[in-house]
Amino acid sequence: MNSNVKKELDYELRDEHFSSKKTVLEKACQPVALKERVRDLWNKEIEIPVVPLATSIVIALTMTVVPYTTKTPQPKSGIVEIDGSYYWQDRVEELRENAD
Repeated sequence: MNSNVKKELDYELRDEHFSSKKTVLEKACQPVALKERVRDLWNKEIEIPVVPLATSIVIALTMTVVPYTTKTPQPKSGIVEIDGSYYWQDRVEELRENAD
């Protein structure tokens, strides 16, 4: 059976001729130089999925922009001391108005 496969393969490849067999074998046997490694690195194709990339950009922007846009309300007045404790003056006024 192997001889049948070999004959069929030889028949299909009868028009194919490899002209640089020596070059291919030499290149495969020699160690790869640093220059070739760098060239191979630059020639790599990188596939970046769009959905995770867009999600990470949105999360990064949200984490950097939202803290600057949401402001905590600042008290309009200073600090008042009552019986040795310190309170915001506007909060004390609110409590006094609600008590009346």
